[in-house]
Amino acid sequence: MLIDPEIGAIENFLWIQAQEGIKIALEGISNIQKAINPDYEFQVHKNLYRPHIEQIENTAMVNIRIGSVATKNETAYDATHTVTYFIDCYVRGRNEDDPDNPGSLVPADEAAVERLNYLVAMVHYGITALANFYFGLNSGEIIPGKIGIVFNPVEDAEDSATPYAPAQITFTCEFPYENADLTGLPELEAVKADLTSWASQIFMD
Repeated sequence: MLIDPEIGAIENFLWIQAQEGIKIALEGISNIQKAINPDYEFQVHKNLYRPHIEQIENTAMVNIRIGSVATKNETAYDATHTVTYFIDCYVRGRNEDDPDNPGSLVPADEAAVERLNYLVAMVHYGITALANFYFGLNSGEIIPGKIGIVFNPVEDAEDSATPYAPAQITFTCEFPYENADLTGLPELEAVKADLTSWASQIFMD
């Protein structure tokens, strides 16, 4: 069973919430594109570190990972987190009919790269569209930064006999962080009191 942050007393990091918002935004792009042409559909996943290329359905897949977090502290209680997301893009290769040469096939690798270019364009649109700018967060909770695109290879792709074309989009954001006041959480306050009492007895003895 996956951890449900809603049950805990401490709020999860904003960048985790934004990651889910990115996933929802890209799923929306995929659904809209599928209505136009089923070939434009792509799967959306997060936190896969060894994706199986052979298991990609409908040719294309994206996988959203958190690549790094850099922290700039103002005080012990507030900071700015600079988070880099990796959005790995994969397209399985398959031989396709060549519209410019009837009776011939476009090689699988070439067809995959052409589809990959459009997949990257869809992802780029999804993370920059105005409607998805905050990914479910409020203004001021996220400051979107630079976007980078690198084609071939994606380091975490497993070795595969299936032809595929990979790319990796890096998306950097800043998240202001301020430690919340824990007043009103009696369980935590009780633990703190117990620890204080224990420490006092140890040092007094």
